Amino acid sequence: MKRFSSRGWDTFGIDTSIKDLKTASRYGHVVCGSGEKLTFAMETFDAVISSNVLHHMKRPSIAFSEIRTCLKQGGFFLLAESTEDNPILRILRYVYPRFEGVPVQSRFKWQEIRVCLQRNGFEVLREKREGLFAWACIELARKVKASRKIALTLFPKLLFLEKKLERKLEKYCVRYYCLLQKR
Repeated sequence: MKRFSSRGWDTFGIDTSIKDLKTASRYGHVVCGSGEKLTFAMETFDAVISSNVLHHMKRPSIAFSEIRTCLKQGGFFLLAESTEDNPILRILRYVYPRFEGVPVQSRFKWQEIRVCLQRNGFEVLREKREGLFAWACIELARKVKASRKIALTLFPKLLFLEKKLERKLEKYCVRYYCLLQKR
């Protein structure tokens, strides 16, 4: 929301956490709620962004239907979501069934998300699957507030290694990015 509001866009945020909503309210309008039951009028938004929230929902497929309803015809949906194509992530989620205090309630692979999106009337415009190395770099940076020096030396090397192995690692993706358009 901060990025988009700084560009002059009218932003709306939805979350179940009052604490997170208080922070987000500095950057636009906020609503307490869930993606499984959006309270916005039909065809309200030009674009919707969902970043790593589906696995916290009991029925993420309902969220796709709700998002489609509140998107304008031809509107865009940007999705970033963790997937369990990688056995390491599956194991981590069983060992740590909560992420940042919020329980992981749904488990799926990238292809399952893709099929569900298409069934809900979205056309896939672009997609990218991210492997374990890139995911680990991002999570490490978030968790330890990595210094600029570490980020500039370690991460490019790991990302370069992942690029070299990208085709082989693709089937083991841990994060799926997808740009979609409402048909």
